[in-house]
Amino acid sequence: MSSGIFTLELSKITIETIRAFREQGIAEGLRVEYKEDFPQDIERTICAFANSEGGIILIGVQADRNTNKPVSIPGIELKSGLEEKVVNICLSHISPTIMPEVKVCDFKSSPDKTESDRAVLFIRVHRSYMAPHYLINTNEILVRVHNRNSRADLRTIEALINRREKAKSAPEQITPYLGTKEITIATDVYQSVVICPVFPLDNRIHFNKENNERLFNVVNNVLTLTTSKPRPWHLELLSYDSSGRITRYCRVSRNGRIAFQRTATVENSRLYMYPSIRFLMKALKAAREIYPHFGFYGELAVGLIIVGTQNLLLGFPANRYLDRDYRCEKAEIFINRTIQYDELFNFKELIQDIINEFCLYFGLELNKEIISEIADELMN
Repeated sequence: MSSGIFTLELSKITIETIRAFREQGIAEGLRVEYKEDFPQDIERTICAFANSEGGIILIGVQADRNTNKPVSIPGIELKSGLEEKVVNICLSHISPTIMPEVKVCDFKSSPDKTESDRAVLFIRVHRSYMAPHYLINTNEILVRVHNRNSRADLRTIEALINRREKAKSAPEQITPYLGTKEITIATDVYQSVVICPVFPLDNRIHFNKENNERLFNVVNNVLTLTTSKPRPWHLELLSYDSSGRITRYCRVSRNGRIAFQRTATVENSRLYMYPSIRFLMKALKAAREIYPHFGFYGELAVGLIIVGTQNLLLGFPANRYLDRDYRCEKAEIFINRTIQYDELFNFKELIQDIINEFCLYFGLELNKEIISEIADELMN
């Protein structure tokens, strides 16, 4: 139970979870900090946790001054904007930016209350592969030592830089392309979407029956897949046509890489843009649900790849934006973007950029108003 609060899905963290954690009497230490009130320097602990092994901060929990163990949960005043306050502090005080998981766990201060009036603010910070992080105002690089935030010495800073460089040296994580995994299909065009952390994850997800069922349901909102092949290191989902050829495919890897592949929608040698971008949008929405299970909320590489053995023609519904055929001679479209996890909740700008780049592959330039109009149609 003590480790559950470090890995439990954020939506499942409640005041009861925190009360059960308090009952275990775990003292403040390398990965735990209690605060009775909202601290003025919370960015110091967030920065230190990210540079170290990660940790949780429970604001609204009182600890004994001698033992550093939790003794009560008085909570803090329940009011709007608590989560945004933490996010804004991270954005304005820490570089590179850290985006911790934050949740307000509300409760009633007494049984006679008609609604919740108190809360514990739960903050979970993960070990960062973008370390070293520093405080913008003081240029301090902090690490967690026992139950304190301390300035990092030169050796520790070198270790943090090595951690970041090691993460950067994994090009297969950064380049969102399926590469060797080619789907055998009936037509000559297929499309892929690959989403993965820019910096590799530390195998945070566990493939067990519960997670596999959850992932299967999320993935099937993108592609209807019929066969599941769980492995210790990844989950593969596939579908076959009547002749036994793979036509749809998905892989979710423990390092955070999510890959979808399917046949492209082609009619009369014309590739229609809308289905391809809707495919990408569905994949992004799936990633939005999957990454909380990794405890990941950082920087993502997103790729849309369309490959054909013949030249491609671009199509819109009823040729709405076309006065002639536009052809992609390369028969391959590769669009790559780097985004933050938060952009998965409002990605109109991302979709506009992809529409623009998609059209440029065919030598078609659309003005901003038309691109915005197309994006609105796709978002609805």
